[in-house]
Amino acid sequence: MSCRLRECVHHKDTGPCPVHPKTFDIPALMEPGQEEHLVSIISSFLTQVNAKCRKGQAEHGGNLYDLPILTLIDNAMEEAVDQYTYLKTLRDKIVGSMQDIAAEVANPNSGQ
Repeated sequence: MSCRLRECVHHKDTGPCPVHPKTFDIPALMEPGQEEHLVSIISSFLTQVNAKCRKGQAEHGGNLYDLPILTLIDNAMEEAVDQYTYLKTLRDKIVGSMQDIAAEVANPNSGQ
């Protein structure tokens, strides 16, 4: 079965799609546009995981699965802190930008 996603680039038209082989075999719970959005998220995620794992392997070597359990937990906790820090900073920048735009709209001549 080939993928029925309109713009799938993960396979040739003659073979199964490695990214979303069964996406359209499940009951249609979402609209086609939602399905395409989901597939784009999955595709992007798979591409990024592949690149990240290979980069990590090149940088650190070894086998991630062989790390001690507590080391894995500690590393995951550090990554969670990093993720929160990035998201909080991004949120603050967006809110700050929105406030700046709102102030400019409220007082269009104040910057002159």
